[in-house]
Amino acid sequence: MVAAESQAQLERLATRLRQAERGEDVARGAIARLQGLLGEQQAEIARLRADLAFFERLTAPEGERRGMAIHGLDAASARVGGLTWCASRWRRTSRPRAR
Repeated sequence: MVAAESQAQLERLATRLRQAERGEDVARGAIARLQGLLGEQQAEIARLRADLAFFERLTAPEGERRGMAIHGLDAASARVGGLTWCASRWRRTSRPRAR
């Protein structure tokens, strides 16, 4: 009888251990996904801050203008239905400015 009770208790403990291990695996996966999302959001915030700084320099009052560099520009035009359309795209790199 004692051996049967010990075996039943051992099985219950083994089940609890498997459940705890599975829960830990799920938690680790969730944490890894959240850390990835956080990294992406931090990178997006950095890009937005860089873009904001660019436009602030572009629109600053005369006395506050600072140097600005555009490191690439693509432009294209097309004639459609008697109208000429022009599209452009600029690209700014994240190189630090020399002082």
